[in-house]
Amino acid sequence: MTKKGDDLAVATSMIHRAVAELPGFEALLYRSKRNISVLGRSEIIGQKFNWQMKQKVG
Repeated sequence: MTKKGDDLAVATSMIHRAVAELPGFEALLYRSKRNISVLGRSEIIGQKFNWQMKQKVG
C-alpha cells in the first residue's frame, strides 16, 4: 500500500472510532459536510460571476 493509502486507512479508522466512542460526533460530521458543500457551491458561483464580469468588461 502507498503512503497515501496508509494515511487514508489510519484516518478512516480514527473517524470510525470517534463515531463509535464520542456522542454527537457523527452529527458533527454531517453538519461539517453540509457546510463544506455549501462553501464549495458558493465558490463555484463566485468564480462563474467573476468570469461573467470579465466577459462584460473585456
